[in-house]
Amino acid sequence: MANMAENVLSIDLQLFELKRQDSLSPAEMRQQAEHIQAAAERIQYPHGITEAMLFLAHLLWADMDFPRASRIIKQAIQLAKNDGALNLLADAYHLSALIHVAKGRYTPALSQWLHCLKLMRCVQEERLYIDVLIGFGNLWTIDQQNEKAQFELKHALEHALRIQSKPLAAKAAICLSREQLKLGHFEEALASLDQAETSLSTLNNPTWLAEIYNYRARAWLALGKPDQAHAHCLHAWQSVANQSHLVWAQCLTLVSLAQIALAKQTNPLEDLNQASHLAEQYHLQFFLSQIALIRSQYAEKQGLWNDALASFKQYRQYDLGELAQHQQQGRRDFSSIQFMRLAQQIEVQREKNANSPQATAPLSTQPHNALPRYVWLQRLTSYTTQNTEYGVVFIRLPSHSEHFPAQRKMYLLAAMCTEHSVFCQYAANLYAIAIPTTTEKRFAQYQDNLRRVLTILPLDTKDVGIAATLGRPGQTLHELITQIETPLFAERV
Repeated sequence: MANMAENVLSIDLQLFELKRQDSLSPAEMRQQAEHIQAAAERIQYPHGITEAMLFLAHLLWADMDFPRASRIIKQAIQLAKNDGALNLLADAYHLSALIHVAKGRYTPALSQWLHCLKLMRCVQEERLYIDVLIGFGNLWTIDQQNEKAQFELKHALEHALRIQSKPLAAKAAICLSREQLKLGHFEEALASLDQAETSLSTLNNPTWLAEIYNYRARAWLALGKPDQAHAHCLHAWQSVANQSHLVWAQCLTLVSLAQIALAKQTNPLEDLNQASHLAEQYHLQFFLSQIALIRSQYAEKQGLWNDALASFKQYRQYDLGELAQHQQQGRRDFSSIQFMRLAQQIEVQREKNANSPQATAPLSTQPHNALPRYVWLQRLTSYTTQNTEYGVVFIRLPSHSEHFPAQRKMYLLAAMCTEHSVFCQYAANLYAIAIPTTTEKRFAQYQDNLRRVLTILPLDTKDVGIAATLGRPGQTLHELITQIETPLFAERV
């Protein structure tokens, strides 16, 4: 990531870039997130700090570093509350729920999801809602409530396809196929995996691709076609074999290859030994259990009864170890009154969210055209999908002015807006205006008027900046911010 001047928009642009990176290892992405967080802290940009922290916590969750992820999320929740960033707060609650699920603490997970859903009445973030649905589906899978799990995952897939979110569609379809495989619905699993591969075709995610080929291989193996299964497994191995950070996908593929070798009555030990080495090195308990079971089955086929018994005992030891404790805690949670009460409250909240219009956070002391930042960004994003030109203006005002305290600045910005435009306080002393429909000529005149107004106001002009761009159909939010960033912090009115 190239070095950029440190300001609010440069931090946002770095976060944009990091989130769409697909060539960095998890360790490199963590390093970048920490670098961005430090830069945001240096300029005292709370929203940037919180967003970088949440991205880092998500990476740590994926790497199963739950203690550190939990500590970061607690800090992020407090920062988001202080900053009024309800979208980031909802995201933090969701991520906290995922970590509780990973720890086998299902009642606290539901509590965090309930907080998240309550915020969604204001936030209306469809992508986050889909991710929550996937979380619900995976939770009901743990409790072996298969019908509920499939319902949530199918619902998530339908939503993702409707809003054309390929990453979420792929994620939902992969989770759904995993559930269908467990239930023995192999043809349905293959259809879900085809959908996942279609959604993943323009994305670079070798882990998900490996999952697709592995689950497809297991479906074909269950349908009595080991040669087809083997071909898919080899495809999976080619996508992850040389990626040192994709250990989980490598273990998954090696175990699948061993299962296929066992079915074809060939020797699975080479694949098992390699998988065992990785699983022991990285403490992947789930794979160690599967490896021991396949060793036992192979030894039994060879008539090596002592080896078969020893491996089976090892399998039972793994199976009754951490995973069994995890499931035992789950059974206590799932049958508790508090868990069932939370599940009911979540259903009621989902009904409210579905049947009532968006309830934006109140800004009773603010002008009628002032929006919270996250709502303003949603509005601007909707403008990018329309077929007309639209205007975006950012204005930087002095931090201290006896003539213009914070409340007066808001009304000043309200007066600067055109009839149908909306604005927000984007960050401390930084304001943004979005004009839904305009022309190049009208927008240029509007900018001239703004500059004249700012020059005659009793403001310290060395701390005042203005930058504007005329949005074209199809432009992304990242492109708009890029066009604004340099002139905003270079220009003096």
